[in-house]
Amino acid sequence: MPSLISSSLKTAIEQAMDNMHETFARTIIAYKDSKRVIISTNEDYNYLYKNVNGSIEESIKHTIQFETFKARILYADKQGQQMVDGDATASIKIERPIGEVRIKVDQTGYNYIKDAKRIEIDGTLFYKNSDVRKHGLLSPRYFTYYLSPTDSLEDGQ
Repeated sequence: MPSLISSSLKTAIEQAMDNMHETFARTIIAYKDSKRVIISTNEDYNYLYKNVNGSIEESIKHTIQFETFKARILYADKQGQQMVDGDATASIKIERPIGEVRIKVDQTGYNYIKDAKRIEIDGTLFYKNSDVRKHGLLSPRYFTYYLSPTDSLEDGQ
């Protein structure tokens, strides 16, 4: 089926969106669970069975896994208020947590952040409180996450 938009126009539109993303994006840091490396100093010790011919003399080294990405960031301005759908008959009310942040990342950021546990923005740690939302003008090129500050997690929220 022929498209109403030529491939050159599609490319120009996608380049304009990428340019807009690069213009307004700021650096964030995404952290995954630390990688656990067990270092055994006794070659006779069998870690799988925890015995055999030797005693354990090991240390566990935790290696932090993180990457930096560019993201467009939006800090919520109506903190702690209910958000209601624009339709007057809508009965779904969504309670947004105080300090919530929305980020939009590109495909590279999405591939890493989908497995990330914490995200650092402007020196504050956040956790993902939503599933990803894919969007783009012609195809999914950007991905949105909603984040809550980790201090609200410690407060039991």
